[in-house]
Amino acid sequence: MSEQSNVTDLPLAPNLQDQLGLSNYIMALCSFIKTAQTPMTIAVQGEWGCGKTSLMNSLYAHCCANFIPPSSSDEPPQEHLLDEDESRPYLGVWVNTWQYSMLKNDSDAQVAVIKGVAREMNAQMDKLLGSSTTAREVGRRLMNSLGGIALTAAKVGIHSVGLNPESLDDFREAMQSEQEGPEHVRRKFKESVATYLKEYNEGQRLKNRVKGFIFFIDDLDRLDPPVAVQILSLLKNLFEAENCIFILAIDYEVVVEGLVSRFGKKTESNEREFRSFFDKIIQLSFRVPIESYQIDTFLKSLLTDIKFCKRTKTLENEDFLADITSLVLNSCGKNPRSIKRMVNTLSLVRKIHEFNPSRIEREYPEIFLKLLMAVVCMQSAYPRIYEELLKRQNLFEWMDNDENAPKTFEEIVAEVEDIGPGNFILEENLLTDPWVNKRSRNVQNLLNKLFHLCMEIKLKEIKDNSSSESNIRTTKGVLSQVLQASKLTFAESEQEEDLEFENFEEFIDFWTSSDRQTEKVEEETANELFDFYEIFSRMAEDLVETKYINNEIRFLAQKQTGGFREIFWVKLVPTGFVIQCGFNKILVREKKIKGVRNALYVETVEQFRGNEFGPIRGRIKRLTGRKSLKKWINARDEYYSQLSDQLEETDTEEDFQEDDNN
Repeated sequence: MSEQSNVTDLPLAPNLQDQLGLSNYIMALCSFIKTAQTPMTIAVQGEWGCGKTSLMNSLYAHCCANFIPPSSSDEPPQEHLLDEDESRPYLGVWVNTWQYSMLKNDSDAQVAVIKGVAREMNAQMDKLLGSSTTAREVGRRLMNSLGGIALTAAKVGIHSVGLNPESLDDFREAMQSEQEGPEHVRRKFKESVATYLKEYNEGQRLKNRVKGFIFFIDDLDRLDPPVAVQILSLLKNLFEAENCIFILAIDYEVVVEGLVSRFGKKTESNEREFRSFFDKIIQLSFRVPIESYQIDTFLKSLLTDIKFCKRTKTLENEDFLADITSLVLNSCGKNPRSIKRMVNTLSLVRKIHEFNPSRIEREYPEIFLKLLMAVVCMQSAYPRIYEELLKRQNLFEWMDNDENAPKTFEEIVAEVEDIGPGNFILEENLLTDPWVNKRSRNVQNLLNKLFHLCMEIKLKEIKDNSSSESNIRTTKGVLSQVLQASKLTFAESEQEEDLEFENFEEFIDFWTSSDRQTEKVEEETANELFDFYEIFSRMAEDLVETKYINNEIRFLAQKQTGGFREIFWVKLVPTGFVIQCGFNKILVREKKIKGVRNALYVETVEQFRGNEFGPIRGRIKRLTGRKSLKKWINARDEYYSQLSDQLEETDTEEDFQEDDNN
């Protein structure tokens, strides 16, 4: 086989080696299909890209007499799974719903798919029967019947899922019409099936005769869910017939989404209604066993194809393969399509490095390959985290471990050995990505693996006296060499330039200006923020650096170990603001702020004096020491004391004025 730089997203060929470990499941399902009574409808379920089409390809190959394997000259020299003597009692008809529905509105898409079922069956039989005038006449009559019922068919589907048909009167009239109604189409379809089977079997030896058709309906989950559900209804109403099996690639969740207009959003109380609709159409559900996929075997095959490793023996190393498989499982999971996309990106990044090899690639080739895989996995699965990684390449900054920071080289090495996934803190602004939030543990696993790979190189360099012990607490030097090429494959959306302000006054003036319209911050909110800022700025002095970016104020403390680290940030909205410190949040004047959950709510800043700002106090103590913490508390108390005195003085003065007037 010639050298290749990528892997295609085409379904796996059914006659080639089983890379995912599915053969037992496929053969069990084939055995069931071959002996099943008809009519029968089977749903092949699974998420996008999990291999539904590949599985149906295999069913086609093992169950259908008209399956044509790829030319032997184009096949890689792999083990074949197809048995030439295996019984194949059906004729297969493949319908790609996506192709038939492209660039069509909902009603036209339904009609096109329904016609497509008949058109594909007629085309298959035209190939098999050649010039048979009987078969061609049968096909013509069936298509004419479908043409007459096209609009009605669409309305049947619309009506069945609870949407408003264009004209229910037309619908009822058509249903009552023998010449145009669904019953007429069903009869013509059954006649076509019977005639085709008779014509085909007459020309076959006894052992090669078939007993029916299998219709493979693919890519339903690529359609809008309501349209997909309508097509399901139409298939059930028009094409249910003896000697016919329909195998549909569709997930239950797509059906649920497509029925929302009829049943409302799925809840525990109405879930049975969704399930009943699904069960009326589908007699058997088969979920693609993605959890059983042999990802290591699959990954090894893909990486071999793109020649990811210069040394062929590298992929034969069990530890190496286990490490990179772990990276894939924590990013792409077991989804074959996602893995292929990642491998294609990896291939290009690898080639860029080949033309401009980095130092660590030359000196530590296997560790470099793992690092490259980890970075591309992060980019493919978690682009928001990858984007942050480009900004913060020192992975020590991702950890909340500054308290009692090690001083000696030996202490730092011991610290590194103890670092695990839980040490990596994902700030709230990263967790607003639902996918990152859902798989935060996987992200932490990836960051941890990336960190230890970087430190493995750094410790080797120090051991070899090629690097100083003084820069041990940074991964930037190693990581930057790996990230350089991967940036070229990152699909980054163009963002507006950040607004930056010189000081608090400029910041608050901008957001309280009258021309801000809907974004204008209320005066009460500005006052509360001013109170908070006054308290905190009193203890800040040289210890805290403040940045004003867009609608956020970011407070960074000077660490005892050097440099600055974010203590917390304040995000401003028109009716309030949120104080965010790690995972701890306080909402001021606004109970609901988008992307912020599980927060303490107060109406005024003064109300949370009693909470003593526990999270902020803790972080100040860790970063700047006890003196700063004490200063913070004293400043807070002093401010409120002065505020109280001012109020008393004002009241007294007003009283004097009142007495004079009297």
